[in-house]
Amino acid sequence: MKLISAATYSLSDLQRAQRTYLVTLAFLKLVQSPDLGMLRGRPWEAKEMREAQIDADVRKTVTEFYTHWKDQLYVSSRGILCRRRKPSPKIYDHDAIVLPQLYHAAMLFRAHEDPGHQGVDKVNARIHQRFIWPALNSAMRQWVKVCRLCENARTPPGGKQFLLKIIVSGSFNGIVQIDDQKIC
Repeated sequence: MKLISAATYSLSDLQRAQRTYLVTLAFLKLVQSPDLGMLRGRPWEAKEMREAQIDADVRKTVTEFYTHWKDQLYVSSRGILCRRRKPSPKIYDHDAIVLPQLYHAAMLFRAHEDPGHQGVDKVNARIHQRFIWPALNSAMRQWVKVCRLCENARTPPGGKQFLLKIIVSGSFNGIVQIDDQKIC
C-alpha cells in the first residue's frame, strides 16, 4: 500500500492552515483549555479570528468530533494538532494529523486517483494511515461517488444496464448462450 503525504506543503503551511480554519482552530483552543462553553458563539480570542462567530453547524461538528476524540487529541512538539493512536505495527506507526479543510480535496484526490481509482474501503485505509478530520468518511464516500471515471466504469456506455434473465433448461447443457456484445 503506497503511503500518501502532503509533500507539496511545508510544515509552516500546515501550522498556518490549522490556525486559520475555524474547526481546527477550535480543536487547538479546546486542547489547550477543554471548555466546550467557548463554542457558544463568543468571538475567538485569536487575533486573526477576532471577528469570527461560530455558527451552529461548525459548533456541532467541533462538539461531536472533540467529544469523541478529546482524550486522544494533542498538539505535537512542532505545533501540529494530532490524534494519538494505539501503536499497531501492521497498520499505523505514527499518530494522525488533524487535517484542515484547505488540504481535504488534495488528499482525497491523491488517495483515490493516484493509485488508480480504487474503491471506498481502500481510499479510507489510505487516508486513515496519516490523517483524520471531521466528516472524513462522508467526504470520502462522496468523492468516490462523483468521480467521473468511476461512474463511467459502473455504468456501461449509453447508460443502459440490461437485466439478465434466468433461462430454464430441460437438460444439462441444453442451452448454450454467448454474450457477443463485447467480444471484440
